[in-house]
Amino acid sequence: MVSAGRPAPNEGWSSWLAVAALAALLLVVEAWIAWGGTSPGRVPGSLSETPVLELVAGQSRRFDPGRIDEGSVIACSNNGITVSAAVPPRLRFVSRHLDAVAGLGVTIEVVHRSDGSVRVRCTT
Repeated sequence: MVSAGRPAPNEGWSSWLAVAALAALLLVVEAWIAWGGTSPGRVPGSLSETPVLELVAGQSRRFDPGRIDEGSVIACSNNGITVSAAVPPRLRFVSRHLDAVAGLGVTIEVVHRSDGSVRVRCTT
């Protein structure tokens, strides 16, 4: 039985510091995901994960100026393996490669030229 004149027990400083450290850790993880991390489904340089064009190994495409937007996702597949890349800003080049466990991998190369045209190549 607790006497009315006795003070109630209170938490020690170590408990409050542990709670504060846990809260700070959760905030840091959430901030990293929101501003610094990348989602596994997203394509770097794009706000979308859905490709506007899907090519197979050996194909290439050329887009005239203004026909495809910067950040548009293009996919390339070979032997069941698909790799995606976003159209980079003008005067930039992006290349992505994915190796297969057995057999050939797949590579996509996207070039955004100074005149605004975009060239895409899908190779093994």
